[in-house]
Amino acid sequence: MRPEVLLERAGLPKVEPRSLAGGDVGVVWRCGDVVVKTRVPTLPGLFVAEAAGLRRLAAAGARVPEVLHADEDGIVLSWLEPGPPDAERLGRSIARLHQDRSGSYGSADPLWLGAVPLPAGETDDPTEALVELRLRPLLRRAAPALGTGATDVERALERLR
Repeated sequence: MRPEVLLERAGLPKVEPRSLAGGDVGVVWRCGDVVVKTRVPTLPGLFVAEAAGLRRLAAAGARVPEVLHADEDGIVLSWLEPGPPDAERLGRSIARLHQDRSGSYGSADPLWLGAVPLPAGETDDPTEALVELRLRPLLRRAAPALGTGATDVERALERLR
């Protein structure tokens, strides 16, 4: 997907894209005051989930770019000027985010860890959410590379239950 297409979908003027470093799961461009991220092949739900996560972080007070547009093909964000790291502010924002559980742990919507999808699901048990919705899905993907070590990790997960 060309960045100009996503700029148009966002109702923004076309600006000459300049490639940026990074883009662990896709390609990133700076287009004037905005950043455009795309991925080929697309991963259904990736950018929509990223937008939802950024909005949750912003609502909790984290310094994150504003989401201007997100769809299956990419995401358009406001350009955020680099600033000094503020671990304390980020920590407070993440703590606020985790305090607002709305009575459950997990997420009603699918999440992504880079290009790895994580399942949707909610529970009132924080340990169950961590083990079943985060760690076990990652272990299933990593098991072939872990070899017999996967059994050790599985035993450790069982001890958490």
